Amino acid sequence: MRIFLIIISIIFTSCDFLNLNKLQSDKPLARVFDSYLYMGDVNINFSDNIDPKDSIVLLNSYVNIWVKNKLMMYKSQENLTNREGEFHKLIEDYKYSLYVNAYKEMAVKQHLDTLINDSDIDEYYLNNKSNFKLNEDLFRFSYIHIGHEVSNDQYFVDLFTSPNKSDRDTLVELELELKATHFNDSVWYGFAHMKNIAYGFSKYNKGYLKRNKHVFTRKDSLGIFLLKINEVVERNKISPQKHISSTIKMMILHKRKIELIKKIEQTLIDDAKKKKQFEIY
Repeated sequence: MRIFLIIISIIFTSCDFLNLNKLQSDKPLARVFDSYLYMGDVNINFSDNIDPKDSIVLLNSYVNIWVKNKLMMYKSQENLTNREGEFHKLIEDYKYSLYVNAYKEMAVKQHLDTLINDSDIDEYYLNNKSNFKLNEDLFRFSYIHIGHEVSNDQYFVDLFTSPNKSDRDTLVELELELKATHFNDSVWYGFAHMKNIAYGFSKYNKGYLKRNKHVFTRKDSLGIFLLKINEVVERNKISPQKHISSTIKMMILHKRKIELIKKIEQTLIDDAKKKKQFEIY
């Protein structure tokens, strides 16, 4: 096996120790065969505030890594010459991918229409409903926890169970007097997430709580817990549109991106054909 001779010539004067930034950029720091590392090649920011000893440690580490990588490269090329054609093709394929993907990303960034309005979401949802089947039950609900320190707890119970919007608004205004609340009942939640929010009912059976539009009450040493299930959509049913609106937006953007790339590719071919820049035999 070939013995590699490494000549690493890192020569520092006392002035170099004090300020490595002043080293000449064309000063060689190391050599591996016919490859040289110069100070100008070193990608390290030697700040004026860094300790000179730390600068030397950083530079030595950089040089050692450079030498190791060069040696590994030479050794690899020496022992894998029979695979040179294979590696050349891989390099060319990778280079192609880098250039083409970078160009596509630039074109998409410049030309992609990212504005998505409600009508776009409505249309996509209606045309693709069968793709939005649920893999779990979903719940819309309201929840409050009334502590024992509240003297007029029945007042809060009445507000919570009232069908009137004005009572609901009053309850929202008084939520600081309650231990816990959840009034965002337009959002859909899975059963596990709902139990985390409505912790007073965490031990209740899902089948029991799936009774639609029913108010559940529980009392213990911590106070009174009230849970109102406003609506349930069961597993394997079509997901409510609002629950997946953000997902639909991503799908629409992805579809537009694919269509834009196809359009760019076709335009490129048509333009090159007109200019007779290619021929197919």
